[in-house]
Amino acid sequence: MNKRREVSNVKFLGSLIILAGLIISLVFPAQTKIRAEKMRDISATVSENKNELKQTVYRKMSRLFEKNKGQTDRAAKFVSRGAGYTLYLADTEAVFSLKVPAAVPESENLTDAPKTAAKTKSDVLKMQFAGANAKPTVSGETETITKTNYYIGKKRFENVPNYGRVTYKNLYQGIDAVFYGNENKQLEYDFTLAPNADASQIRLNFDGAKDVSIDESGNLVVKTQNAELVQQKPFAYQTINGEKREVEAKYVLSEQSAIPNPKSQIGFALGAYDKSQPLVIDPALDYLTYIGGSTFDDVFEIAADAQGSAYFTGQTDSLNFHGETREDNDAEGAYVAKLNADGTDFVYITILEGNGSDTARGIALDASNNAYVTGVASHFFPTTSGAYDTTHGVINNDDVFVAKLNATGGLVYSTFLGGTDEDEGFDVAVDSSGKAYVVGFTFSNIAFPTKNKYQGCGFVFPTSTDSQDAFLTVLNASGSDITYSSCIGNTVGAVSFSDEQAFSVALDSSNNAYVTGITNSNSFKVKNAFQPDIGGGKDGWVAKFNPAASGDASVIYASFLGGGGTDQGNGVAVDASGQAVVVGLTGSFDFPLQNAFRSTNQINEAFVSVISAGGTSLVNSSFLGGADQDRANNVAVDSSGSIYITGSTLSNDFPLALPFQSTRRGVRDAFVTKVKFGRGIVSSSYIGGNGNDNGEGIAVKGNFIYVGGDTASTNLLTTAGVVKPTTDNADGFVAKILDTRLDSVGVFRPTSVFILTQSIANVVPVNATLTGNIAGQKGVSGDWNGDGIDTIGTFSNGTWKVRDSNFPILVLPPKTITFGQAGDLPVVGDWNNDRVETPGVYRPSTGQFLLTNSTATSPNVEITVTFGIAEDLPVAGDWNADGADSVGVFRPSTGQFFLTDDNVLTPNIDQVFNFGTNGDLPTAGDWNGDGVDTVGVWRPATTEFFLTNDNINISNVFLFGQINTDQPIAGDWDGKPLP
Repeated sequence: MNKRREVSNVKFLGSLIILAGLIISLVFPAQTKIRAEKMRDISATVSENKNELKQTVYRKMSRLFEKNKGQTDRAAKFVSRGAGYTLYLADTEAVFSLKVPAAVPESENLTDAPKTAAKTKSDVLKMQFAGANAKPTVSGETETITKTNYYIGKKRFENVPNYGRVTYKNLYQGIDAVFYGNENKQLEYDFTLAPNADASQIRLNFDGAKDVSIDESGNLVVKTQNAELVQQKPFAYQTINGEKREVEAKYVLSEQSAIPNPKSQIGFALGAYDKSQPLVIDPALDYLTYIGGSTFDDVFEIAADAQGSAYFTGQTDSLNFHGETREDNDAEGAYVAKLNADGTDFVYITILEGNGSDTARGIALDASNNAYVTGVASHFFPTTSGAYDTTHGVINNDDVFVAKLNATGGLVYSTFLGGTDEDEGFDVAVDSSGKAYVVGFTFSNIAFPTKNKYQGCGFVFPTSTDSQDAFLTVLNASGSDITYSSCIGNTVGAVSFSDEQAFSVALDSSNNAYVTGITNSNSFKVKNAFQPDIGGGKDGWVAKFNPAASGDASVIYASFLGGGGTDQGNGVAVDASGQAVVVGLTGSFDFPLQNAFRSTNQINEAFVSVISAGGTSLVNSSFLGGADQDRANNVAVDSSGSIYITGSTLSNDFPLALPFQSTRRGVRDAFVTKVKFGRGIVSSSYIGGNGNDNGEGIAVKGNFIYVGGDTASTNLLTTAGVVKPTTDNADGFVAKILDTRLDSVGVFRPTSVFILTQSIANVVPVNATLTGNIAGQKGVSGDWNGDGIDTIGTFSNGTWKVRDSNFPILVLPPKTITFGQAGDLPVVGDWNNDRVETPGVYRPSTGQFLLTNSTATSPNVEITVTFGIAEDLPVAGDWNADGADSVGVFRPSTGQFFLTDDNVLTPNIDQVFNFGTNGDLPTAGDWNGDGVDTVGVWRPATTEFFLTNDNINISNVFLFGQINTDQPIAGDWDGKPLP
């Protein structure tokens, strides 16, 4: 009896369970693949190394069954997708379409840009219920939150429901069947027999098999042309009066044939059992050894909402991408998908498809979680009535598409955008009014639509039809018209050919658009440029537009960015001060640098550059990489100005900090890196396995980093329960990673000094001296400016004196904040998840916390929380890893902590536990870097710190401080990884 059988659920009192596992093996040559240089890719995840930085990744969703509303063959009632197969459930049969991919080589050079796609074929196997009721009642049970949407040419199938189980009522007399996913998310089906029902009625035919047999172990072996299905020997039991009783069970071939063949019928032979009780026959379909699987599935861009859901776009060539139904199996389809906050289910999947190859590349969200998507569309791609352009430009060329999806994945509008030649959309941003800002490139020259333009498209000369221009186009909120559209490229009329592409766009709070890309033109039209001349054969470029203006006034600056080699801007973001943050790939040893944390380009290096708000100066610029090829593909920034980068690397020595994967495991690995100029690399990790891996999209929300990309690895370090834990083919991946800090402790000695330690593992005190009279005050610490570093301060009778630096000895006067009154106790936290910590006080006389989100001189009380009693001492922390701090109290008389996750007027107590004794002083911090704050106490009588990582067990004990005089504080004193 295997372990899976031991934990199977008992579904009916007194039921008899017969279980068998099904394994599919496909026989075909090993596959490789080719990737396009600037294309993006989903579905695997990165694992957690418990000895290193903890990360959060998507959990595998339950097996889903999608109701057929016309999106697939009418005979199917439900359809389910798995790794390498699609299952169609019809009235009297279950049909498996087994996808067999062809071989396509993949380049290992990061600068190659092929666009070859693999073709596929399918084996079809029908498991038929012989002699069954021709019209059983087939119904979905346990409806999930997942909804699927299809837009295939003119056809629309919206809000298609998905279910966790499908039941066949009265399939045979007294016998039902049910298909579902087990606790390991494997496909299973049961036959449920009512008392006295005859199990011999159940007979299975396998149409499409070339051989059916029973092996020496009692397993059922079904072979197709390219696959082998091994259904494990049945296991049966009944539960009667709470006692589990095993029943003998085995497969049998029908007696009509002594030699196994495809026409043989399979049944179940059972030993003695109590026929007055229900019976369940439960063969598990387990595809653990599938070889090859489906063809290419890619994630090109990712976004996240305030609730933690991930949205991503890409291209699929696979029939088994969940929810996909394809009319043209030889061409790729575009998709948009949304995962819920913990990654356990798709909220929606929307397919967008014409009659050729379609790709969704860029995605952006508005405040209502509507998704705006752009990419490449073929002829007959779905458009909506009233859209700006419903006519595809040229049948044999690509057109840009722009689409808006509502919060459930339904199509609000969809429009073409382009001229009479090839046009491609790469990225999109959306402003607060719902306008979509789209960038890409066009070969359509003067036929590309422009309005209020900075410059026209293409040359004025008749022989210049091969020129390629980048573009920025702004669509109105309804998608019915353009409000601004301009090409970006060579000076019109210049006697030379040029090629420009735009790959990324970002908006600031004033709706200025920042764009980056690549050009080979020395007459690229610049303005207010920090680099007015091209550095080499191809350069990156960056431009800032004000689309509310027109003509030359619509561009604030446009500049080259590069050196003597080939350079390319792949991603752009904008920080709170209006500075453009650009990342990409450079082959230039003389690439322009400023305040670099890495100043040597060894070979094709990634870069990150920051350009001033007016574009006239390079504020910061650095290489990022190791001894081999590295490239940055995309970038995001948070409210504190930290920069998050993803891309790919061939370097064994790629710079790491707090990695969750500390070694490169394949030829090419993806990476995710957080940097801050002035501090360097804050955190950095590989993401990869034994194949080629590439990070394409990145987003940041609260304490989480969302990364999407493509992988050819079969051994990514995925975690248990993820959406797709294993693969044997080229796939995409999505990871949700915790962006965290490691706190340490310190003490405040009111007569003289703060004494801090950088590590609770190796306690070495460092003094941070305050000037002036600090006797009688209370020590505080917080990240007052959002730079990721906690700094010291004091509180006394409603007066705060805080500083933005700890080291060296402080000579500048502190900032004074008036908040609170005499008798209050200070507490500090990030109450609104903006990465800046602000004051709060606990008023023992009323048992209330008064909090503010401001560090102004005299801020208002913005939050009042009634929580605690007069004797309590306050603490604050992010108790649930949602990115925002909330309050708590330590009750000395009982040695108890009371914590809440909500800063509301009368919150619930979310945690209560004993830790410490009377006389201890409380503190809180993230002691192990898992993103969750936990408590600690300092014992003045013995100068001991006692810390816990789970609010249950003591994780660290050490001596620090001076008996009876000091006060404990906690924080991340330098914003860097601890040794």
